[in-house]
Amino acid sequence: MPALPMSRFAFAGLLIVVTSAIGLNIGCGGAGGGTGGTGPTRNPVPVLAGISPASAAAGSVDLTLTATGTNFISSSQIAWNATALTTSFVSSTELHAQVPASDFASAGSSSVTIITPAPGGGTSSASAFTITSPATTNVTVIDLQGNDLVWDPQHTKIYVSVPSTASANSSTIATVDLVSGTVVSTQTTDADPGTLAISDDGQFLYSTISGDFAVQRFTLPSVAPDIKWTVGTDPTFGVSYTPTDVKVEPGLPHTVAVIRTKTFPGDGGVAIYDDSAQRPNIACSIGDVCSSLQWKADGSAIYVEDAGSSARYFYALAVSSAGTTLSKQYGGAFRGLGTHLHLDPSTNYAYSDLGEVVNAANGLPVGNYPAGRCLSCYADSPTMTTVDSSLHRVFSLTPVRDAVGQRSFELQVFDQSTFVLLGAFSIANAIGTPVNFIRWGQSGLAFVTNGTYSTDPAEGELYLVDGLFVNPSGATDSSSGTAQNPLPTLTSMTPLSATVGSNGTTITVTGVDFFGPTVMWNGNGLATTFLSDTQLQATIPTADLTSVTQGTITVTNSGPTAGSSNALLFSVNPAGTGDKVLVLNAGGNDLVWNGQSQRLYISQPSVQGPQGNSIATVDPVAGTITNSAFIGSDPSRLSLSGDNHYLYVGLNGQNSVERLVVSSLKSDISWPLGADSFSGPYYALDVLAAPGLPHTSAVSVANFDVSPSSAGISIYDDGTARPTSAPGWTASVYSYASLQWGSDATTLYAPAQGFPTDFYVLGVTAPGVSVSTTYSDAFTFSSSDFGIHYDGATGLIYCDGGQVVDPTNGTTVGNFNASGFAASDSSLGLVFFLGQTSAQSGTSSYTIQSYNQQTFALVDSITISNVVGTPTAFVRLGTNGLAFTTRVGSPDAFAGIGPGQLYVVSGTIVKSDKEKRAADLFGTEHVHKTWDRRPSMQRDEKGLFFH
Repeated sequence: MPALPMSRFAFAGLLIVVTSAIGLNIGCGGAGGGTGGTGPTRNPVPVLAGISPASAAAGSVDLTLTATGTNFISSSQIAWNATALTTSFVSSTELHAQVPASDFASAGSSSVTIITPAPGGGTSSASAFTITSPATTNVTVIDLQGNDLVWDPQHTKIYVSVPSTASANSSTIATVDLVSGTVVSTQTTDADPGTLAISDDGQFLYSTISGDFAVQRFTLPSVAPDIKWTVGTDPTFGVSYTPTDVKVEPGLPHTVAVIRTKTFPGDGGVAIYDDSAQRPNIACSIGDVCSSLQWKADGSAIYVEDAGSSARYFYALAVSSAGTTLSKQYGGAFRGLGTHLHLDPSTNYAYSDLGEVVNAANGLPVGNYPAGRCLSCYADSPTMTTVDSSLHRVFSLTPVRDAVGQRSFELQVFDQSTFVLLGAFSIANAIGTPVNFIRWGQSGLAFVTNGTYSTDPAEGELYLVDGLFVNPSGATDSSSGTAQNPLPTLTSMTPLSATVGSNGTTITVTGVDFFGPTVMWNGNGLATTFLSDTQLQATIPTADLTSVTQGTITVTNSGPTAGSSNALLFSVNPAGTGDKVLVLNAGGNDLVWNGQSQRLYISQPSVQGPQGNSIATVDPVAGTITNSAFIGSDPSRLSLSGDNHYLYVGLNGQNSVERLVVSSLKSDISWPLGADSFSGPYYALDVLAAPGLPHTSAVSVANFDVSPSSAGISIYDDGTARPTSAPGWTASVYSYASLQWGSDATTLYAPAQGFPTDFYVLGVTAPGVSVSTTYSDAFTFSSSDFGIHYDGATGLIYCDGGQVVDPTNGTTVGNFNASGFAASDSSLGLVFFLGQTSAQSGTSSYTIQSYNQQTFALVDSITISNVVGTPTAFVRLGTNGLAFTTRVGSPDAFAGIGPGQLYVVSGTIVKSDKEKRAADLFGTEHVHKTWDRRPSMQRDEKGLFFH
């Protein structure tokens, strides 16, 4: 190539420079080489601040991932391990993308970034998404029938007493290795072994031997026979006593307490033996029923449960070198009849197998766990309970049958302090009847069954449960068993209803223990979106919303599992008629309206889920719910002070009254209501703040499980009772079904419990309260089924039974010929009744009717379809509202078996012209109360008596 002149190089250089300059100008957006253009916009670099959810279990379904940050544009994409996902742009700070289930096939970690395309743009820093191993729990089933079992923490073994009826290893003590999940040895006994007890140092194992009327002691870990002794004979008839329970004194391995039985449990007393030597004094003998015992941690007392008599005593026995003596007996401390008594040594609280807790120091209730309550199944035999205060958890075991008769064992876990359900676990193909239920190891539960209630007396198995269901932060102790997921537990759903003819309705389900979950609608799976560890989303198809109905929403897990979640009810309601019905997840035992703050307050029992045992504050206009912190077990009756400063709450689970400061819903003061020595603790049948005196309240107390239940009325100033109380049925001829203040704090009104029903006027003075006037047979209905309401504007008593009474003379001034729950509003000249027509009886439909307050004529009517549960309270609110709350289960079990809902009704039913009586209402049937409010003694769904 020939050399070029220097000038040519200069030109070439100039050309390069010019070209470069033109390129720069174009790059800046200029046209025609000018220098004043702006150029195309460069996309910003995305900044990823966080992702939600940030984890999921292996095997999960598709989930919606939310990314938050800054500098997002419409073309930004969420990338999963550098692969872009189909992304929805929400805003410059939020993106959504669907992550397919295939990306959650196995445990591990994935990288999430945001990619923004050129010009500019780039890739954000990464956030880690964790795919966890499924929270499985191992279940081991061993073919081993038993009468009892105990855990030996010293030698990490479980011992099982095998009855003579067993098909294998009969009349032995079997030793079970928990690592391998196998029986490693057996020790033959002389006769049927029964109840077992182990010394806390792991030195001795004790067993009752019923066939020999004896107690046998074995040395551990070899289970070699040591000493054996009979437990005596009845001095009158010479009949040998049978030992039915045995427990070792804490810290003294040679000392045991034994319940001796001749005919009825414990009628031979509770005797103490040092080795085989009996101490002379024996408590709890003829006439007493002593079913199960526990030592106090320091050995100074023995607590005994009476699970066989109507009195249901709880005994405290003093222990000395001479034996046992009766120190205290508390009638009705436990309402149910359990099998085993349990004691938490850290609190000295005693637990029954049915979830009831009492303070062993005074026999008063501490709270109730809703153990064994099942909406979609039937309890097959009594519930059993075990307590672990180190985990702050209480576990229950209930054999259940589903609608087609399939048996399973349902385990539930509860928060020890708040009494609310934390989770559930199911074991399918249940065999036998459980006889005891225990905690073992870091993360284990165990129970053994036998053929007590079976046609096959040899039937029975040992069940070992080990894993995260028991202890979420503990390691498993066993290498055996089949991995299984817990059951999903549903706590709420939104929305709760749709209107007939709606398009497909998307619901959000909230709960726990979702592992590869599928939302089910009436048993059919729906396409499910995993929003987080606690939320799922699915759409009920349009085709299923074409008729008025009530369907069930459940969730099933994929992988190793058994059964489905508890059910929530979704309603497809008829089209509106001008009245608005708002349904919210805030069921409860009672509700009151605060006109000053325009809020409803609802007492929510433990079955209401995580929000149970709290007060719900509801804004009926916005439809929002705020739940207080835990306030106590099973809140029930509510009353708002006249200045709206205090909210009084009756706590049925711990038989006390709590006063809350309304602004914070935090406890101000509380006080116990005492107990009857035979019938047991009192609960607040009614609690009412006094008009004009916010620190004063009237409390009508009653006993569970007796009729009449009324035990009197007391006046409290703050938490101090005035000295004079109006005695109840057990101490007088008076009984009080409900309570109302008059126009001021000097007069109370109460109907009697019974039929025909007397009406009492009570005078309230500085010393207290007493009956001043009795109007015999003033009411023509049983007041046990109906409450009363005082209207200060008219000065009249309006009864839930429809009758209107003048309290100054006890005469009836009119009758609406309707019943249910009544709410009067003299400013509108209307009285409202919530009830059912005869055609609605036994259905989920209810009707609200309004009546002219002066003429008693029917004015208007509205039907509320698909009501979940049974109404518990009904109030007027605001300018045009009514509200009622429900609870699933018997309306007077005071706890229920499932969550209810809140119904807020507004519109023409409230604003009706009181003179109106449309032609189509002539001849309309008046509503009536068709459900039981306070029935006589019956058993509720978990075997407890209730009044």
